Amino acid sequence: MSVHDDFVYLCHMRDACSKVQEYVAGFTWDKFANDGRTQDAVIRQLEVLGEASSRVSQNYKELHAVLPWREVKAFRNVVAHQYDRIMPDVVWKVTQKDVPEIMNHLESLIERYDKEEQQKGMVGATEESGEKTIYCEPEDRKWEHSDDRDDR
Repeated sequence: MSVHDDFVYLCHMRDACSKVQEYVAGFTWDKFANDGRTQDAVIRQLEVLGEASSRVSQNYKELHAVLPWREVKAFRNVVAHQYDRIMPDVVWKVTQKDVPEIMNHLESLIERYDKEEQQKGMVGATEESGEKTIYCEPEDRKWEHSDDRDDR
């Protein structure tokens, strides 16, 4: 696995955290506790977060031990395999405490990677409309979408 692959998984993790934050923005515990759709959406993104974290290379994890890699994966395993034991109050606490912390670490790691790649002249940030855009995947790695697929 390449460092670039690790970077892609970090982007997937960041995107999952971002969605969780978006889904619970403006929510109180009571509103979250009574909104099954939002709970389901959040749980799905926490599963994505954990799955992407499990795909990051062990070497990268050791070099960047700031993230709670084991705990993120363990939580993913609970939501994926022990669905009947998921407690909404625990999920809420994760959205309020853990996800923002993980997001901050991910943004720092992605920004550091982006700067290193810019210095090498590889995939990186560009300025568009005054905003920084980080490309997580080069064009040749993006999923192709076509209506003439044979896998239906």
